Amino acid sequence: MLRFVATCAPGLEELLAAELDQLGLVDVEAGPRIVRFSGRLIDGYGACMWSRLAGRILLPLASFRVGSAEELYAGARDVRWLDHLGPDTTFAVRFVGTDRVVRNSLFGALKVKDAIVDHIRDHVGSRPSVDRDRPDVSVHAHLGRGRVSLAIDLSGPPLHQRGFEREGGAAPLRETLAAAILRLAGWHVASSRGATLLDPMCGSGTLLTEAAGIQLDRAPGLLRRRWGFLRWRGHDRGAWRRVVDRARERAQPPERCRVSGSDRDADQLRCARGNIVRAGLDEAVRLRRCALSEARPPAERGLLVSNPPYGERLEDRRAALEVWAELGRLLRERFAGWDAFLLAGSREAVAALRSRPVRQHALFNGPLETRLLELRSA
Repeated sequence: MLRFVATCAPGLEELLAAELDQLGLVDVEAGPRIVRFSGRLIDGYGACMWSRLAGRILLPLASFRVGSAEELYAGARDVRWLDHLGPDTTFAVRFVGTDRVVRNSLFGALKVKDAIVDHIRDHVGSRPSVDRDRPDVSVHAHLGRGRVSLAIDLSGPPLHQRGFEREGGAAPLRETLAAAILRLAGWHVASSRGATLLDPMCGSGTLLTEAAGIQLDRAPGLLRRRWGFLRWRGHDRGAWRRVVDRARERAQPPERCRVSGSDRDADQLRCARGNIVRAGLDEAVRLRRCALSEARPPAERGLLVSNPPYGERLEDRRAALEVWAELGRLLRERFAGWDAFLLAGSREAVAALRSRPVRQHALFNGPLETRLLELRSA
């Protein structure tokens, strides 16, 4: 059995642990911004393919105490790097964390890079090259409490990149945050029962593409072509092929999808439509242009999930609060029987809604602390 580490945004640890547990992984253990789990290599591949909440999936190699720059170099050089990359492999080091010894992450990355290069050159007479933009193998280094942990980043590009080029509108959500909102809304359960979801302020459509992917059981990694393990020497091509084949088999036809969205802004709607097409979901998600006041429930019951404007800038705050007030009226007057989950960036927005949420979940949208408001119908 191998031990893996899944990274995540703050506040998502328990959600990610529950997701990994449902994927059939074992020894799942949540920590600050990470979740550890055990399994075979194929299970690590499966986490890469199926996790909607993880930022990266790491395969740890070594951990050692560091009291000086020399100890960092020596500890990194002791790793059997030829098991993972050779002189014809490009690589990059991502270093996270600083302390009194490593005051700069770039310095830490440089020391680990030098150790890898020297180890391989000493054993085979030539050295690998560094490629910071598109490396064959990514090495993840984490410094904390005087210890450095080294790992192979199986993900390569971060997992919120779903494998299609997304065009961002105003204040776009990261895909992993959208997936977290949907999980807190219970969409992973409701969608399997044929439930309906509406986002009446869909922006660039991130919540819509994530919701449709969940309802159609389409793996979030199915469209990705770049992975951190494809040129890694430990890669098992047969195991990865089985993961990909199974993901393709599970994907459901688009007519089973009951996800729709709207927006009053023509440019935002164009952006959302392009993203939905590039995600391969144009036959699954329904879009229309309309003002919030014109939004209608597409079914008798369902989930309304949205990321309304925050009004972070002073000149936008009044307009944003008017949107929140309008949204509150809409929910009370037109969406009886619907549950709503709304991401709020301020207390003023919550007050403008004039509806008491039954629960609030703390989430981070980038550096901004937000609250996901849970409003349940009577």
